[in-house]
Amino acid sequence: MRQCTTLDSGLRIVTERMDHVASASVGFYVRTGSSDERPDEGGISHFIEHLVFKGTAKRSALDIVLAFDRVGGDVNAATEREITYYYGRVLGRHLPMAVDAIADMLACPKLAPEDIDLELAVVAEEICQNEDSPAELVHDHFAATLWPGHPLGRPILGRVEALEALGREGLLDYLRRRYVAKNVTVSAAGDVHHDQVVELVGELLDAKLPPGVDSAETPTPSSAGGVFCDERDIEQVHLCVGVPAFAARDERRLAQAVTDCALGGASSSRLFQEIREKRGLVYAVYSSVSLFLGIGNLVIYAGTRPENVPQVLELVSKELDDVAHHGLTDTEVENAKEQYKGSTLMSLDSVHHRMARNARGLIAFGRPIPAEELIARIDAVRPDDVRAVTAELFGSQGTTVVAIGPIRDGDLRAAAGSLIRASG
Repeated sequence: MRQCTTLDSGLRIVTERMDHVASASVGFYVRTGSSDERPDEGGISHFIEHLVFKGTAKRSALDIVLAFDRVGGDVNAATEREITYYYGRVLGRHLPMAVDAIADMLACPKLAPEDIDLELAVVAEEICQNEDSPAELVHDHFAATLWPGHPLGRPILGRVEALEALGREGLLDYLRRRYVAKNVTVSAAGDVHHDQVVELVGELLDAKLPPGVDSAETPTPSSAGGVFCDERDIEQVHLCVGVPAFAARDERRLAQAVTDCALGGASSSRLFQEIREKRGLVYAVYSSVSLFLGIGNLVIYAGTRPENVPQVLELVSKELDDVAHHGLTDTEVENAKEQYKGSTLMSLDSVHHRMARNARGLIAFGRPIPAEELIARIDAVRPDDVRAVTAELFGSQGTTVVAIGPIRDGDLRAAAGSLIRASG
């Protein structure tokens, strides 16, 4: 059973009891991320996510992790472009401990100067690790090229120099602005009781957070497409090809999801079959969709040797041109719909996934979307709906092409010429 409560402060709580499980997952979702940072705050959302684990007025960093370790649970967090979230997974009887610990971290982080200095070094290592992971870094370059100068195009990790300049007061100012009650959604699923969670959150977190004020929404970015090359002496060229896409609240997102499944979301997809299975040009090739509140993007990734880049990009261009002008076949649409429904329903076996799904539904739509409602909406997607979406995504707007690896800018632009022309 799923229940929702909104406290007077605006803080929202959603729970879903699952009678057949012994575990519980609780997540604290803060509606703030790298896209909410001021130009001089790049990386602050992610840095704060690290710092709250360093301790509070009554808990040391070791106390926090030991509380979860000693009951066989775990605690972690992640920063995205629009959301920062903290979560714990424990047996249901230990849920009060998990709520208490995470609420304390968010409401009363110590932010000791020595911890700030230490964690700056840790974040510097994480940035270096990201720089050494071209398959991940290429997606940062893609966002920056797709949305130049816009907050959504900034790297989540930011720069150490900017974080050093902020100091402790800059961190506290960001917490006062963004870590406010109306920006927080708490979600719990599994062996949980709604009234208990509401009582715990009200006492341990809501009473300690400022209510906050309405903040202006970030303007939706625009993109005309572009090419970016990061030449490096490595073995493969890592490619991203993509376009702006429909947002999380756009009803066309379901037809878009079906498109993604058929294009590159599975081993039976067009791109996987044409580029890997038939020609052996890559090990990894896939497409994915990122949904934000005001916009989205659909990106194709492929990793290949430098000599294969022109052929890989030509094949991608051919597939995008075909779906733009002819659409997916009825059979492809039906197969993709079944894939989408199957993966959605199987994910509901996970307590953690249910917790996260309910939180994101409440943030994006003001309510969790029941699985049966989503399945009905997927069933209602028609082949003509998908063809209209593919025509809009790939038929007229500019395509962005980004590469990291042993390839020169001029060679990439020459190889990407068919994509640029196809999108014009």
